[in-house]
Amino acid sequence: MINGISYLAMIIAMIVLRQKPSAHSADRRKHPWVELLDGARYALSHPLIRSLLVLAALGSVFGGRATALANLTSAVDAVVAGIALSRGG
Repeated sequence: MINGISYLAMIIAMIVLRQKPSAHSADRRKHPWVELLDGARYALSHPLIRSLLVLAALGSVFGGRATALANLTSAVDAVVAGIALSRGG
C-alpha cells in the first residue's frame, strides 16, 4: 500500500510540473534511423559508455540461464557502472 501511495505522489508531481518548450523543438527532426545511428556513434565514441555497453553485452552473451544472467547483471554490472560513473569522465 505504501508503495502504491509513493507512485501516486510521483504521478501527481509529474502532472503538476510544466515544461517549457525547448528552442530545439521548432527545429526539424531527423529521420529516426539517422537519430539512432547518431546515438550509436556517440555511445561508441565515448570510452566510458562503450566499456559499459561491452560489459553488458558480455554479461548477456556469457551469463547462462535467466537466473544466472539476472544475478550477474544485478551484481557485477550495477557495481561496475556505479564505480565508473562516480569517478566522472
